Amino acid sequence: MLAVAAVGACSSGRARPAWARAVVPATGAVHVGAVVAGNGPDPWLLAGSTTVPGRAPRVAFYSSPRPGAPWVPAPAAAVGPDGPEATIRGLARAGGRAVAFGWYNSPNHGIPRPSPWVAGPGTADWREVPTVRELFSGENVVTLGDVAGGARGFTIAGTWVNASGRSVATVWRSSDGQQWRRIDSDPVLAGARGEITSALGAADGPAGLAVVGDALVPTPADPGGERGALWQSGDGSDWARVAPTDAALGAPGAQVRVDHVAATPTGWCAVGSWSTSATRGVVVWSWGPGRRLAATTLGGGERITSTAVAASGATDVVSAVVDSKLRVWASSGGNAFHPVAAPAAAPGGPPATVLAALNGHQLLLAVDGPNGSQVWWGSV
Repeated sequence: MLAVAAVGACSSGRARPAWARAVVPATGAVHVGAVVAGNGPDPWLLAGSTTVPGRAPRVAFYSSPRPGAPWVPAPAAAVGPDGPEATIRGLARAGGRAVAFGWYNSPNHGIPRPSPWVAGPGTADWREVPTVRELFSGENVVTLGDVAGGARGFTIAGTWVNASGRSVATVWRSSDGQQWRRIDSDPVLAGARGEITSALGAADGPAGLAVVGDALVPTPADPGGERGALWQSGDGSDWARVAPTDAALGAPGAQVRVDHVAATPTGWCAVGSWSTSATRGVVVWSWGPGRRLAATTLGGGERITSTAVAASGATDVVSAVVDSKLRVWASSGGNAFHPVAAPAAAPGGPPATVLAALNGHQLLLAVDGPNGSQVWWGSV
């Protein structure tokens, strides 16, 4: 087992964990699209796809029993023509069951062809769940995002053109990861008149369900207007918009997008970006029952290509790719976020996306680039 040292403070105020690079065995390059933390007997999971030059991508699943232990590939049994070539983009657990969600883009139109997956006992193998393509895909799909798991089952965030011909924030719900239903007619998810809403992230925790994304609000004076959008629900059937006009979610001349959300003991922590013609920054929003929305800008640069958030107990970790460099911040016990020294990326091209999973103080980062992903264990 690789040793993962505890974080220590340095004189500059930046915490410096001892990062341990993990090897993910594969023929070709591994592109990680989703991670989930281990919990008790349930292993840590990562999934995505593997690529070999000249061949189509192949769906890939891995598990590790504990931080530092080897990653073990898991068999994947596909039932449809698109499943073998899917890249997994979401992983979640609920009630002892593990669920994954991914898609393969149509070579003719670029339309996602999604496929849900469920794991066998002990997460030792995976099988694709047969679904009708019209449930998740077809000409009405706009975007697909995270999958969340918790006490209320499983939730997928996305965007769909509903029966009224309107592109709206949408959720798909399932109690077991096998039977899914789409919710695309909730007027709260659709937003106010003139808005075009989109859902990207989902989380299920003690306070309930949350979905995050953005709302395009074009006006003659601000044709590129885009606000961050947050929704919450007690059980996933009825939704409420969180602080839709709050200044922390947008302003004239700004484009604000909330990418991902994680459940905390008292609510939710979300991450995204705020952009204007002059500035770009990584932003964290937090809220919950009885708590007002709070926002903090962590850092900025010329370009923000990816953000991620993970939460465990009183600890929240945010990571981002800013100007092709990996950045990491952590907060504990409701205190302010502080920067954490990120792992030094090995040669292989600049990072494009980052994913994070957290259990207690044990942190997993997966950083993907043009030549594949690097996976790191650390502690915060």
